Amino acid sequence: MEVVRPQTPEETHETTLMSTKKLTQKVRKAMRDHELVRFARSMDGVGWLEGYVVAVGKHWVAMALVTSGEPDGWTIFLRSDLRSIWTSPSDRFMRRLLELDGQWPPAAPTASLPLDGTVRELVDSAGAAFPLVAFWTEAEDDSDIYYVGRPFRWTSKKLYWSDLNPNAEWSSLRLPYKQSDITRITVGGRYETSLARVAQPCPRLPQR
Repeated sequence: MEVVRPQTPEETHETTLMSTKKLTQKVRKAMRDHELVRFARSMDGVGWLEGYVVAVGKHWVAMALVTSGEPDGWTIFLRSDLRSIWTSPSDRFMRRLLELDGQWPPAAPTASLPLDGTVRELVDSAGAAFPLVAFWTEAEDDSDIYYVGRPFRWTSKKLYWSDLNPNAEWSSLRLPYKQSDITRITVGGRYETSLARVAQPCPRLPQR
């Protein structure tokens, strides 16, 4: 006889499809109330995201990240990928910790990022405001794989990317990625900031 393990509350939230209207209301409430929340999204095999919603646009949602009790930049992801939202079990603890450290409430990026715009507008604006940008193509790759660097050039459908490796060395290649495959970006994180401190300026190669 097969034994079926009951779903935990988090798993129930992840597998329940919320209506667009209800989801939008919950996202805006989380932003208004400064709740630490988790998001389930539509891509198979992609885990939930946890953070504080700091801005909501027509196409993108910006979320402040916290790692080991400290602010760790922002991630901006497609609003159309959202499927459910719930309050993190660490909500009250993390709020108290950030309050004690004078980091409350979580801040939005000081730079203006076009959350109503295209992926090209978003990445270019992030690249102008931050030394490095990270992006994910989660529908195509493992969700743990992401690319750190700077946008090099665009075509109508592709982004050519200047990639920075974990040793803070720039690749001589400018690899193409489909704009439609980019699901989220991250800026201002501690890892990206550390890489930017060590790396040389991004080489300016002739565009072809």
